[in-house]
Amino acid sequence: MITASTKVTFGTAWLTISMTLYVVAFAIILLVLVPALRHAVTLMEAGRQVDDGTGHKDFDKESNVTARAMDLQTKGKLDSVRGRATASAGVASSLLFLVITILMVTQPFGA
Repeated sequence: MITASTKVTFGTAWLTISMTLYVVAFAIILLVLVPALRHAVTLMEAGRQVDDGTGHKDFDKESNVTARAMDLQTKGKLDSVRGRATASAGVASSLLFLVITILMVTQPFGA
């Protein structure tokens, strides 16, 4: 049983650094993932548009269309966007959360 009591305040260096890194990690996720996912949705919506022959493009939810070269290119772009967004945001946020965990466990810079 641990009986030692240490007073931790928001002015404690390791806690301030940890909270700042948490905000940075959250911002990276929002600033990298959200725009990339919006772009992915745009590509998905563009892949669902069909031309009815009159020049008017509309969303076709019920049709079963065979894959064309354009569809495959759109899928390739979508996979590329999703992969870059996941990789960059995932690696950056994981490293920041690792540093936060180390700071919380070791509590450097005095308590």
